[in-house]
Amino acid sequence: MRKFSSVILSILLGAIAVGGGMFVFLKKANDDRARLAELVTHSRTDAAAADERSRHAVEEANQKVAAANAEIAKTQKVISALQEERDLMRTATPLVPRAGAIRGWKQTINVPLGVSCKIPATSSIELNDTEALTISAAPNGVASPSDTRWMSITPFDERRDAELRANLADSKAVSYLVSGHLLLGVRGSLPNSTNALFVLRVRKDGRTSHLIWAKTPQGGTETMILATLATLDFAE
Repeated sequence: MRKFSSVILSILLGAIAVGGGMFVFLKKANDDRARLAELVTHSRTDAAAADERSRHAVEEANQKVAAANAEIAKTQKVISALQEERDLMRTATPLVPRAGAIRGWKQTINVPLGVSCKIPATSSIELNDTEALTISAAPNGVASPSDTRWMSITPFDERRDAELRANLADSKAVSYLVSGHLLLGVRGSLPNSTNALFVLRVRKDGRTSHLIWAKTPQGGTETMILATLATLDFAE
């Protein structure tokens, strides 16, 4: 009986030892699995962060490339405009004031618009503010039943330019050079009229600054318009 009991005890002790060994093994396996799972999680997180950094880097690089392309296109546009302007200056008709033609004329200055010119003694300033410099054929203080305005200089406006051109019954392109500035536009006439009418945009260094409208004044001539334009001076 003792011998049998010893065998049973040995078996139990062996089982306990095996069980203890299995417990240690399983715990170690579980710990290893948890550690590997954590490593996988960290690896995925690091990979996602790396992908995000890579995406941001690509987006930033694309933005820089787009900005550089925009600057290049802008520069090319400016260069093209300056080249076009230089070519136009070669073919534009220079307007130079002749002392005899403008003798006794009055100096007119519009500071907000940065423009000045001389006008005939018989004309007067109808408007001189931030919006326009307008010249009238009527003497100062003299009312007239008709519209006596014959020249107006305003800040350039694309829509206004198109409207003025649309009113012309016929027109031809003209270009003049005054004080280093180009006067580009058309010469035409209104319907049922033979009087000359000019619509001109002022251009310098690739920038359009002013819009000039001028028509043959009452008692005046087209030559008087050109003589007035020849006296134009610009602040810029």
